[in-house]
Amino acid sequence: MATKIDKEACRAAYNLVRDDSSAVIWVTFKYDGPTIVPGEQGAEYQHFIQECTDDVRLFAFVRFTTGDAMSKRSKFALITWIGENVSGLQRAKTGTDKTLVKEVVQNFAKEFVISDRKELEEDFIKSELKKPHPPRQGHPTSPPARQAEEKPREAAPTTLCPHPRPLPASPANPAAPHLMKLMEHLSLIFFFISPLFCSKEKSFGCQGPACHQI
Repeated sequence: MATKIDKEACRAAYNLVRDDSSAVIWVTFKYDGPTIVPGEQGAEYQHFIQECTDDVRLFAFVRFTTGDAMSKRSKFALITWIGENVSGLQRAKTGTDKTLVKEVVQNFAKEFVISDRKELEEDFIKSELKKPHPPRQGHPTSPPARQAEEKPREAAPTTLCPHPRPLPASPANPAAPHLMKLMEHLSLIFFFISPLFCSKEKSFGCQGPACHQI
């Protein structure tokens, strides 16, 4: 059978803990068959710890007072207690049922899932509440989390020139003037040595410009 929650009764208990003028600092939410209902409540935190036995599972909304005498501040915690003797099926179902509790308990600084009584100690909970923590997603008093989506950059298409051309002389290509001078020297050398080859090859009818000067 699906679990449900008595929202009206649980919300009344939740608001009682949130009221700073109220002596009630904790309230539990227990299972009454398939329904989650308000359980015990009290003004002493140690009395809450006594409710957390090895064979029960429960949710609790607790108000803690932090700071010194000059600056006191109330911080709230949502505690899920799962005793060591709770079956595996009930453990798994507790995690799912917690979403129903969060429909009522919407404002708290931090939530805890505890199975070890040492972690229930008041000093331990307060020390955890003092630590900085990121805002919960979906918290009504927190700004929505922004997720930056980084798109992969597309590589620029590369074009291959099948017929490379000589680079023109420009400030961006300082080597071009030197290449032009080298080509001029090579042309002069070819002009002067070509008659030597052509004189030996006249029988083949050499018609090069250098041959006519022999």
